[in-house]
Amino acid sequence: MIRRFPRPNSQFIVPVVAGLCVAVSLAPAQAQLPAPVSKPAIGARMPALSPDGKKLAFVYRGDVWVSDSTGGRAYPVTQHAEMDAYPIFSPDGQWIAFSSIRSGNWDIYVVPATGGTARQMTFSSGGEIATDWSPDGKNLLFTATRDTPDSTLFSLDVATLRFKALTRDYKPISQAAYSPDGTSIVYSRHGFPWTRPRYTGSAAAQIWTLGVSNSKTTSLTQNEYQHLWPRYMAGNKGIVAVSVAQTTPSAPMMGKPALSVTALDNADRTPNLWLYPEGKDAKPRRLTDFVGGSGVRFPAVARLSGDIVFECGDDLYLMRSGSTKSQKLVLQCGGEDKENNISREVLTTGVEEAMISPDGATFGFVLRGDLWSIPVEKAKTRNADIATRLTDYVGFDRDFTWSADGKTIYFISDRANNDRLYALDAATHDVKPVWDGNADASGPKISPDGKQIGFWVSGPAGPDGKDTGGLYIKSIPGPAPTATPTPTPAPAAPGTAPAAPAAPATAPAAPEAKAADAPAAPTVPAEPFVDTPAKRIVALPQNMQGDFSWSPDMKWIAYTRRGVESTGYNVWIMPADGSGKAVNVTRLNTYHSMPRWSPDGKYLFFVADRSGSGLYVLPLQPEDARADELETKFEKPKTPVKVEINFEDTPQRIRLLTSQRPDSDLILTNGGQIYFLSAGDVWSCSYDGKEAKRLSTVGGISQLSVSADGKTLYFMRDGGLQSMKVRIADNIATGGDTPAPVTFSAAFERDVRAEHKAAFTQFWRSYNTRFYDGGFHGRDWAATRDRYEPLLDSVATNFEFATLLNRMVGELEASHSEVGAAPSDVKGPSTRYLGINYDYSYVGPGLRVAGVPKRAPGSYAKTLIKPGDYIMAIDGQDVTLDENLFKVLNDKGDRDFELLVNSKPSKEGARTVKFKALAWGDWTDIYYRNRTERLRRMVEEGSNNKLAYVHIAGMGGPNQTTFDRELYEYADGKEGVIIDVRFNGGGNISDNIINWLGTKPYGNYVPRDGSPDPAPGRGWDKPIIVLMNENSMSNAEMFPYGMRAAGLAKLVGMPTPGYVIWTTSLGLVDGTSARMPLSGVFRKDGTPMEDMGEQPDVLVPMSNEDWQSNQDPQLAKAIEILLKDLSTKADAKTPKP
Repeated sequence: MIRRFPRPNSQFIVPVVAGLCVAVSLAPAQAQLPAPVSKPAIGARMPALSPDGKKLAFVYRGDVWVSDSTGGRAYPVTQHAEMDAYPIFSPDGQWIAFSSIRSGNWDIYVVPATGGTARQMTFSSGGEIATDWSPDGKNLLFTATRDTPDSTLFSLDVATLRFKALTRDYKPISQAAYSPDGTSIVYSRHGFPWTRPRYTGSAAAQIWTLGVSNSKTTSLTQNEYQHLWPRYMAGNKGIVAVSVAQTTPSAPMMGKPALSVTALDNADRTPNLWLYPEGKDAKPRRLTDFVGGSGVRFPAVARLSGDIVFECGDDLYLMRSGSTKSQKLVLQCGGEDKENNISREVLTTGVEEAMISPDGATFGFVLRGDLWSIPVEKAKTRNADIATRLTDYVGFDRDFTWSADGKTIYFISDRANNDRLYALDAATHDVKPVWDGNADASGPKISPDGKQIGFWVSGPAGPDGKDTGGLYIKSIPGPAPTATPTPTPAPAAPGTAPAAPAAPATAPAAPEAKAADAPAAPTVPAEPFVDTPAKRIVALPQNMQGDFSWSPDMKWIAYTRRGVESTGYNVWIMPADGSGKAVNVTRLNTYHSMPRWSPDGKYLFFVADRSGSGLYVLPLQPEDARADELETKFEKPKTPVKVEINFEDTPQRIRLLTSQRPDSDLILTNGGQIYFLSAGDVWSCSYDGKEAKRLSTVGGISQLSVSADGKTLYFMRDGGLQSMKVRIADNIATGGDTPAPVTFSAAFERDVRAEHKAAFTQFWRSYNTRFYDGGFHGRDWAATRDRYEPLLDSVATNFEFATLLNRMVGELEASHSEVGAAPSDVKGPSTRYLGINYDYSYVGPGLRVAGVPKRAPGSYAKTLIKPGDYIMAIDGQDVTLDENLFKVLNDKGDRDFELLVNSKPSKEGARTVKFKALAWGDWTDIYYRNRTERLRRMVEEGSNNKLAYVHIAGMGGPNQTTFDRELYEYADGKEGVIIDVRFNGGGNISDNIINWLGTKPYGNYVPRDGSPDPAPGRGWDKPIIVLMNENSMSNAEMFPYGMRAAGLAKLVGMPTPGYVIWTTSLGLVDGTSARMPLSGVFRKDGTPMEDMGEQPDVLVPMSNEDWQSNQDPQLAKAIEILLKDLSTKADAKTPKP
């Protein structure tokens, strides 16, 4: 008989665990292993107290745990690989509600407080997070967007799963909680992310209350400080929340150092716990006195005892009811990882970079942040496809190039906490540093003779020894010497600049530069290699750096750089040893890139947007005929190339070769072929530019490289490696074969913990070297890292890791710095929307329709559904307004839904309506279009058709196209226009629109019997008002500022939030996504737009009641002001009697 233990019930799980712990503690006397050492858990988060204050729930390593409220040993009540968070005890203490992404998006679950099987309560793909239980334990509160784009506070019946809307708001609602007597709900309205608790501005979260019986909303706070996690005290004795009472210094004035937050910090500036008594004249009182860091987070109040628990720093704190002191809790959390930290997989795709070796035999490539290689031609053996892993580093090895002899790979790596240049021995895989400075290196290139390497270094461009930014050259071991003819100097042409210093006579020519039929010359003995320090030959700050290349004779370097007072990039040429002055040879305020020398030393090719976009060429000497009379044909040099440049009138000699613009990888071979990538395919161009041919038609090609003879191309496509043979006639590529795959199999081992550590370092380092303000808004960035790095031990999920980085970067108090979790392997549902508004007062059967917006499927005659109709079934399944409705609406794709619709709550006599339901984006777009149409009609009717209305939804390229079209469509013939940038998240087109609107007509063109046309035709000379509010962000804040600064408009509405920085994306090694603020935005007076929003000329609030009733006082005020301005202008033109 097999003896079985009885299944433990929930009441004695904990004693069993405790018993096991005792057994382990007795073992050391007989065991071979040392006694286990118990360490306190750090990084416990999101605490909650049982109603009586005796039990504590919290989140640790992705699970919900429970312990005594005084700390000690805890046990997990959830154990899942995905994130479980936001626990809340039920009023009877028997259940814990929590939210989890285990189903692919945030959903609400409940689990017994002593552990057990979790039960899913919500099923929409929109995401729901429970924030409180009702005092009777029958309902849960959550916020979501469901049948309208408005933020809606819902209650969920935990027995029936029926949900009901309690209030809607055009500003976000969050962190809602019931009062102890259940008559009121407190919540945060609006607000920046909680990871920026010191934010001050118009978007700060304010405390509001909602009357449960009458739906009346009341504002409790009205200032520019954040008010986070409001919670009622026991007995309705006020509301506690996290806030500040003083503004912390943040973005500095232009050119001024940031004020030291460490030196100026105090308890009023640090986010602390505050008590807000309810009442007209009641004043808030600070309950905690922490100083520094992000302060207090996630407070929770015990429903009956009134005890308070909260996060601060790395720990949880408990404040007993009636006490003014808080105690730090020590928690013990034992347990194993839920998943293996080490995972192994075989990769056959996913290549990130690729380059062929100089002999064309080996593909080098980057895969998952490491360097690999694979032969192009493989032996016919079982293991022929197995790639060789050249580096094994958990961070990023990338940006690589081969040495001229193929024995060394030079690459950039962050393995020393910044991007440095390293050399990898291709045979032994030994790695040695080449550039080990503290600034970041990038873009390494090997010189034509193979004996030098050039690369850019970040940082400002000051004197040597002080600042580092610029182009550096360093000697490296080169290929073996070859026979080198001694060139005979030619006389300089008139107007030619003095030649660059000659290279030493012992310098051998690069193998590819030697012509096959060159006359023999004595071999010059090679000098021994001397490892000399890298030399900066061009001083340039990082934001002005471009591309570079050597001339074939190694005497010159061409590089691109941005102008000091312009955004254009020009091509400059200077002696390669840095001894002479650089000369701008293009001299046009536009974009130039990819300078490449012809192998015969006669021309410099580059890409530009000059007289049209395309490939351009600069003859280095004046030509002896007009361009259209020249017969330019490449001929291989028969003697060593000597490059001579006439620097006079170089812009006048530039001509367009082809308007087929190279997007990347412009390559000139020693055989005279010109290759480049354009629109995802390989193109070739003849030397004279008369023929440009597409050699491939597959698309998606990147990372082009070419064999030494120019007859084989190598590239990346769809994450794989490919090669393609090219047919050449008269040194011109005439066609290409079908690309052939170069297959590989890479055995990859992933260590999740090591990746998180590497990604943490990468993130901190990237901000340390690239954050736009070197003073870090007055914060000590190194000390911040030291405080957060130990918390990596508390991270078990991608969500926790992203939250850790968000908290850390949140201390910089900078916008555009959000971090997104690496994607999960769990696929969530996709909910479709019927395009109707629900009547929440109706309890069933079926759904009662409260409204059908215009343009929704049910608004058309063929599929008509009217307000008051009942939807009894969908696809044959009975429905009611509960969470099971989403099971019917989920994952149906674009297929039609079949609705059973009736004018009464019965299936009898019902009609069938079929239509394709909406994706969320389509549903919100209907609301946007309807609202914009309504506001436009309001302007036209309110101004007697004198004024036009145009809304700019975003600041991207498509938005500018829409604006261009709508301004003429709606403003033509009008006397003024209202431009609305409310609810605009930003982008980058404000300068373009301002430039257009700032163009004033200076005259008219009048044909015979015709009406006048303004000169210029594209311009605007009529009054403008710009509407803005707390949701006008980033470039949508720059736009109203620029319009007012240029004297083009008045501003009406509310202050913008001060969310203004130029940013870029930052991908981390573990798949985490992040943003990096690169450039500050400042007004002409030097004040920053970051954290200092733009103020309107006329301040006009808009309440939620205005919004819900389709009133718009801001727009009404704009109409009033603009009509008054027109009237004043008309009076001024009227002749006086």
